[in-house]
Amino acid sequence: MVQTPQNYLPNGYMQPQVNAVKIDIINPQANGSMPNVAQQPAQNYTYPQPNYIYNYPTAPVYEMPTQSSYYPQPPIINQQNIPQQYLPPMTPPMPLPPPPSVIEQQPVPQTVQTQPPVQAPPQPLPPAQVSTPSVDIQSINNGLKSANLDEQTAAIQKIAEIGETNPQQAQALLNEETFKGLVDIIIKDNSQLQGPSKDSKELSQKEKAEMNKQYGTYTLAVLQKLFRESFDIEAKKQGVPTNLTINELPGIVPIVENVKSNPNPVIREASISALSYIARPEDKPVIETIFKIASEQDSDPMVKQAATQALTALPK
Repeated sequence: MVQTPQNYLPNGYMQPQVNAVKIDIINPQANGSMPNVAQQPAQNYTYPQPNYIYNYPTAPVYEMPTQSSYYPQPPIINQQNIPQQYLPPMTPPMPLPPPPSVIEQQPVPQTVQTQPPVQAPPQPLPPAQVSTPSVDIQSINNGLKSANLDEQTAAIQKIAEIGETNPQQAQALLNEETFKGLVDIIIKDNSQLQGPSKDSKELSQKEKAEMNKQYGTYTLAVLQKLFRESFDIEAKKQGVPTNLTINELPGIVPIVENVKSNPNPVIREASISALSYIARPEDKPVIETIFKIASEQDSDPMVKQAATQALTALPK
């Protein structure tokens, strides 16, 4: 079950109930109208503003004769031309030596090439268990509540980064304290803070606070969209229809109020973009009214232009 933030907004915002799926919603009241946004939070959280073969010679192969062709032969004597008295007594001829025996060639031992034993291929190691680093929710929430405006900025940007790049980790950010920390930033009255100095090139406290309000509005819209998607998944698991309206999203009322009455046109424009970002086709009746009023009645031309573009970009 998706956990939703509890009542925390000022002025006694009512806590909505969803009949299909039990879930506590933060301030699901929006004066009958809710917004959507044409612009998505700024990317990267930069918000508005040769082998050779040798043939070796081989010696010729000679076949050795197996036996000699030269044997000693007895002399041939023509006895007819020799007088008998001169003939030596007949003696039997000396037997000829036997011809040399044929030397049988011994077979040349052949080298038997033995193949090395086939080794089984090494078994692959089991895949390493990649653990997703957990989100330090407490550190982020402490940053949102910090009086140091630079720490607030770092916490807001961390939430936006996780929400945009790692939806699985971002589930841990869908808690009451994180929503409340962002809402407190975007509803804070910064009029009493010190404004910019003519001689200083650094941002004043008021400028930093207003910048955090602008960044916080975009980041809150990122969490609202994730919250709605998580709610849909949970409702589908339970086999019940999804009936979470834009009016019931945690933190939606302050965004709508900033569109209507925030004195800073940059914050009004950021709020229109946030509403356009989270809008769905079923939200058109609510969002269309807010954008139409802003496009016609806002005193700042940039806000009018943003509202007109958001009105055109509403999902059909």
